[in-house]
Amino acid sequence: MLGPKAEHQVEVDTGTVHLPDALLRAESVFQAAVASIRPETASVMCWDCIQWEMSTQRCDLLLPESKRSGGRYAASCDFFQRALPAAD
Repeated sequence: MLGPKAEHQVEVDTGTVHLPDALLRAESVFQAAVASIRPETASVMCWDCIQWEMSTQRCDLLLPESKRSGGRYAASCDFFQRALPAAD
């Protein structure tokens, strides 16, 4: 999951039951998904932050601004900390 919207989610079969191979495959698929779904030029969103809880789809800091902005508050949030490195 790269965000709360359906277009930010991907389900992929790694093609193996061997855990080390599955992890390597999942990492490469994830990096490709990040590059395509969230391009480097995309503005940061609340769900790009380490404070975002994907299961509840809200900011762990409970900032009301993040909920009312549809995720766009991240650009002006003093607590924003990118959860994942930007795509290469």
